[in-house]
Amino acid sequence: MNNYSNLLYFGINHHMPNGNFSQPSRAFVVRHQYGHQVSVPLIPTWSIPRSLPPIPAGIMSIPIVPTVDRQRGVKRQHGQESQENQPKRRSFPETDAAHERITRAITDHFHRYRPPPEIVETKRNLTNTIFKMIRESIGSVILHPEQAVDLGLFMVGSTTNGFGTRTSDLDLCLMINEHFEFDKDDSIEILRRIRTLLRNIVALRNIQLIPARVPILKFVCTIPRSRDSFECDLNINNPVGIRNTHLLNMYSRLDPRVQLLMLAIKRWARFQDINDASKKTISSYSYSLMLIFYLQAAVSPPALPCLHHICPEEFSKSLNALSPDTPPPAWITLNNSSTGELFLGFLEYYHQFSFDKWCISARTASLLKKEEVMANSNDPRQWKCMSIEEPFDVSNTARSVYDDLVFQRILRVFRRSYETLSKTRVFETIVTDPF
Repeated sequence: MNNYSNLLYFGINHHMPNGNFSQPSRAFVVRHQYGHQVSVPLIPTWSIPRSLPPIPAGIMSIPIVPTVDRQRGVKRQHGQESQENQPKRRSFPETDAAHERITRAITDHFHRYRPPPEIVETKRNLTNTIFKMIRESIGSVILHPEQAVDLGLFMVGSTTNGFGTRTSDLDLCLMINEHFEFDKDDSIEILRRIRTLLRNIVALRNIQLIPARVPILKFVCTIPRSRDSFECDLNINNPVGIRNTHLLNMYSRLDPRVQLLMLAIKRWARFQDINDASKKTISSYSYSLMLIFYLQAAVSPPALPCLHHICPEEFSKSLNALSPDTPPPAWITLNNSSTGELFLGFLEYYHQFSFDKWCISARTASLLKKEEVMANSNDPRQWKCMSIEEPFDVSNTARSVYDDLVFQRILRVFRRSYETLSKTRVFETIVTDPF
């Protein structure tokens, strides 16, 4: 363990200079050290004058689905994969009225459960407030006496990747140094200091430090002028989480069907109880990669490109250079399938998928041989029932699915959901009766 006193000290080394800020729409109430309360103005990222140091780019906003669909064509800019690794592509017939019923149900669900503006604003403002308090109270982290490293606070996960709902948690990552590893004891000590700071924010309650393998702070935030609340998690130095949030954010903005499909998949999977890594089933992140790969490689024409092929430089940037406002690369698809058709095809593709032979790779938009992936892995034991490649550290995002009985139940849910929806063409039939 590093000596924490040499690692972190308190001091306002990085403070916000005085300046004329545009009027923020909200303010969080913070307790003053002498007991009375003061209102801390919130500084939205878009209102900071250029002369001031901006909030880190990792504090992202949720992209909004365009109300008007974009013109579609096709553009493939990367090399063709080998025939052996290429999955069978599914071509769809012309859209019919039955598929349109599924599309309407999925679209209605999206508009009911997408995050409302007040929740989006509260999460962004809370992130800004916490970052400002940490930066002014803790200052810099000292790795060496002559080297100070700036702090950065990033919104990660579903709040920012484009696949969030009104009930999504707020996941935060405090980055101290992308290339420095803190051991568990150091992380716990840093989070303990932050816990003391967070107790000064009136809107927060139930602040708990969880000393797990990856220590986190858990707390609940009450939405101003509302009885609603949302849960929050804060961890330290998880660069992979920041990068894959950026990746999903870009994919979610390439085609409006992507967000619609992902929220429908989450609703279906949660109702069927196959969307919880702690229960040995599939995480939401793994479902996101399954959807992206399906739209890249299992439908014809492709509905999504492979971003690692057409803009690799975007994913080698420093973390502070990542921005939710980075426009996605030029991509126009000829795939005119409806959302309902694509959802039905998703269920069909994966209930027939040979998980014993192949690893899903959205990074390459191709299938990888499972035996070769295992041979090249630092931990072959993680490649059990399902294999889904993490695009940045090439681990298995589906390693939670290791119990064969649970895995067979997952496949049964996929198969019965496909059979039921194929017959009824009514989306509600797969989210009202468990399979």
